[in-house]
Amino acid sequence: MKEKKSFLKSNKGISIMELLLVMVISLLILVFLLISYNVVNNANVTKASKRLENVLKNAKVAAMSRGQDAGMVNITVENGRVFATTGSGTNAKKELICNANVILSVGSGGVPPVIGTASAGAIVAFNPSGRIRTSVTTGDYFILSKGSKMYKIIVYKETGAIECGLYNPGAEATPTPGA
Repeated sequence: MKEKKSFLKSNKGISIMELLLVMVISLLILVFLLISYNVVNNANVTKASKRLENVLKNAKVAAMSRGQDAGMVNITVENGRVFATTGSGTNAKKELICNANVILSVGSGGVPPVIGTASAGAIVAFNPSGRIRTSVTTGDYFILSKGSKMYKIIVYKETGAIECGLYNPGAEATPTPGA
């Protein structure tokens, strides 16, 4: 009669190849998750910058067509979310710019913001000619960032032109909003 081998005697453990295979699969899953996380963060920053750029452009057009009260934008940060309120009084319209804890940094008068330092907000006001009302405006240079992804939005004081694009502080000179 044949003796049955006990499970412990017949099981020799796992081989190095099996261990390496499990480690490689785990590493691939981790890399995929990190890439997915970065893609989502980058999309959030991109969407937020485009929303803020559109709000500013619409406020400029509103000021030129309906008067300077319509061209005021109050940018606020509440519980990690960035809002833009356009107009004043009963005609004010509050819009969510970003709900993903994107950091808003504000600079003014050619002085760039400190990157990664969250701002409480800013006011940008346009006059009927489409230029910035400097007596009211508290920010004309914005950086929206999350991780390494950064967008800059500049409102030029003299012309009222609005520029938005990727920002890499080490690769380019900081543009001066008043220039």
